[in-house]
Amino acid sequence: MFGPQSGKTVVLIHGIAGPLGIWQHVTDPLRRQGFQIIQYDLYGRGYSDRPDGPYDIDLYINQLHDLLSGLSIELPVTLVGWSLGAMISVVYAARHPKLINRLVLIAPAGIEVSLPAISRVVMIPLLGEILMSLMGRPVVVRSLAKGLHIKDLEDDYRSLVSEQMQHRGYLRSFLSTLRHCAFKDASEDYRMVGNSRLPVLMISGSEDNSIPLSARKRIGELIPSLEYKELPDTGHIPHFERPEEVSQLLINFISSGS
Repeated sequence: MFGPQSGKTVVLIHGIAGPLGIWQHVTDPLRRQGFQIIQYDLYGRGYSDRPDGPYDIDLYINQLHDLLSGLSIELPVTLVGWSLGAMISVVYAARHPKLINRLVLIAPAGIEVSLPAISRVVMIPLLGEILMSLMGRPVVVRSLAKGLHIKDLEDDYRSLVSEQMQHRGYLRSFLSTLRHCAFKDASEDYRMVGNSRLPVLMISGSEDNSIPLSARKRIGELIPSLEYKELPDTGHIPHFERPEEVSQLLINFISSGS
């Protein structure tokens, strides 16, 4: 947690790769603006627990709900989610509309998600477990790094993602998330958010090879009031590749709310 408790609360939710360090270049600008920032590791990522059971959307929704309740956060809050984190944010907002006042979706999943071929292969029972145990770490890191358009940042990103893999249970939770959550069709949740007239900002990179243009257009149809910003020469991780631009977009959008 960063920033004054009296400031607007902004919750940052990372994607399938994690960990919370993916936000490292946007937290300071938000804090200096006077916002209270909460960032956390999803279950199975970073320093969070790796519980048994399926890593489905309900697990992540319950984790977020328990976090806000446990910290006694004054509601409503702004959710900022990236990729899987954006889908979690949408589903949470659809289920708990009165607890959210603004929503920021960065390269959002949940509509026509396109994952690398290796990710589809490991979805196969037993084969997935074998592949993960034999070559999971380098394959996952290499696959995730392809989301970057600015290749000079690859080493930093690989290091960030790899560190958490030293903790037992990461690959198991990653595989379970692929199987139970990554391909979820969240169209109805997006529609419910659109019907709620909740202020929503979507940020995408022009060179995002994970979230197709058709998916972004579909989200715009489901949330007609959506404010959309596309960053040129940017891949699937805009806040890591273009932190200054993303920080300013966040500040402008969150500050415009009551």
